[in-house]
Amino acid sequence: MVMKNNKMVLPVIIILLIIFLPLTVIGSYKSLSKGTSLENPSKEHKYNNKLFYYDSEGKLLGTYECTSSDCDDAQTEIDDEINDFYKEGDKNDIGVFNTDNVFIKDNDKIYLYSLGTKIKLLTLNMLKNYNSDIEGNYLIVKNEENLYGLFDLNAGNFKIKPSYDYMALANKTDEDVIKSDKIIVEKLNGYYLIDKDDNSLTSTFGVPIYDYNDNLIISKNNNIYSFYTYNGDNILSDLSINNYEYFNDYIIILTSSSNEIIIYNSKVGTIEKRYTPIETDSLSYEINDNQIIIKNNGNEFDKFEEKGN
Repeated sequence: MVMKNNKMVLPVIIILLIIFLPLTVIGSYKSLSKGTSLENPSKEHKYNNKLFYYDSEGKLLGTYECTSSDCDDAQTEIDDEINDFYKEGDKNDIGVFNTDNVFIKDNDKIYLYSLGTKIKLLTLNMLKNYNSDIEGNYLIVKNEENLYGLFDLNAGNFKIKPSYDYMALANKTDEDVIKSDKIIVEKLNGYYLIDKDDNSLTSTFGVPIYDYNDNLIISKNNNIYSFYTYNGDNILSDLSINNYEYFNDYIIILTSSSNEIIIYNSKVGTIEKRYTPIETDSLSYEINDNQIIIKNNGNEFDKFEEKGN
């Protein structure tokens, strides 16, 4: 009786192996195709023409199947027309944000890609963050129609939809984060400032905006600077300004024609001090302990302190 039962067991085992062994192989293949550690044992970012994304603990967040050999994380660019304020940052790619989204460059296009759904959510031509962080966790982008907008990385959507021919920043930085309260834009060959809610802050200018503070707009042409109010009035037009430096609400102006040093109060709109060299005089300045030290032929001869100090 025992022998008969043993003879019946063997065919059952063989049948079970025939059924379940292929299923096990198929399951293993599917696991590999999803991007497990067995497929990418060293957890390389790019492996077998596929991009792998992991969290800080090494857990796989998702993968992207490349369609070209130059496929990789999208790199940011700086395409500013005349502004050259931000060159020292090192944040050249955005990385994974919101644990699901990443910007990928493939076939010369930039895609906003969802790791979870494996869907390309947006197609873009350029990303710009000045190799730094922009206040509010924003990113300037250019879409397929070469129109600029402001992308909110926290929300995963546009803060300002692409509608401008150009967009740039020339703001102050706060702990290496670029402020986003004022943004240079161009539309229909006119330049002006907007805020991050897309409200206009200034008149429209027929020349590119090089720089600005809370009170003035500055343009640059042939290394000569022109100053304007937010309403578009050209001020200090009698001066040939070849350099300047901010000192709180004041601007230290250097002129090329008369080699003067002028201290201009941009908040009030008045010249506070004007130093004119005589004959062999050579004027220079330095900022020290919240003072402007004026020197003549290398020797200190005057100090300027902000009013109220």
